[in-house]
Amino acid sequence: MNKYLFLLVVTLLFSIGCEKDNPDTINNDETTQIPVSDYPESILGHWVLDSTEDIEIIDDIEIDPIYGTETSTTTEGSEFNQSPFFDNNPMTFGLELYFTYHLTFKYDGTFDRCVNHIDSNNNTSNYFGDMYPKLTNGSYYLNNTTILLDMKEDQEPILNITEFTDSSFTLEFVSIDTTDVINNNYSITTRKLIEKMVKVDGTPCIN
Repeated sequence: MNKYLFLLVVTLLFSIGCEKDNPDTINNDETTQIPVSDYPESILGHWVLDSTEDIEIIDDIEIDPIYGTETSTTTEGSEFNQSPFFDNNPMTFGLELYFTYHLTFKYDGTFDRCVNHIDSNNNTSNYFGDMYPKLTNGSYYLNNTTILLDMKEDQEPILNITEFTDSSFTLEFVSIDTTDVINNNYSITTRKLIEKMVKVDGTPCIN
C-alpha cells in the first residue's frame, strides 16, 4: 500500500506534525456539489492533497457473564494536518523536509501521481538525489461515489468521494477492526481517513 496517498493506512499521517504555508494550494469558495458519478469529466485535471484528518474511535465492550448484556466505553481522537506534510523519514537524519502530493486525472482513465520533496524555503530538495519530483502513474475507476486507484504494484483501497465541487473534493476511507472476546471483553476500533483535494493549475512534475 502506498505511503503517500493513504496516510491513515500506512505510516505518514501518524508522523505528520509540522505545518507550513502551501504556495501551491488554491483557496476557492465552495460551489454547487457535483455528482461525480454523473459527470466523470469533472474530476479531470490537476489536484493537490490539501489536508488530511485521521479519526480513531475505540469502543471497549464488556459482556455481562450472566445476562449477556454489553456495556461500552468509547474514546475518540483525531489528528489534522495540512500540506506540505512533514516527512519524518529516518534517512533525513533530522533534516527538515516536507512533501507535496498531486494527482492528475486524465480523460482516458489514467492518472499521474506527483510527489515532491521541498525544504523549509519551499524549494525542491535533492536530498534523495534526482528522484524528486517523483512521477508515477496508473489507472482509476469511478463507480457511483467511489474511486479505485490502481498502480499495478500498488492497488489502493476503494475510497468514497464526498463533497465534490468544481474546486475541491474529499476522499474518505473507513476501516473497522473487531478483536476476539477475551474474559468477556472485546473492542471495536473504527478508523476514518479524510483527505481533501483542491484543484490547481499544475504540478511540480510538469515542466
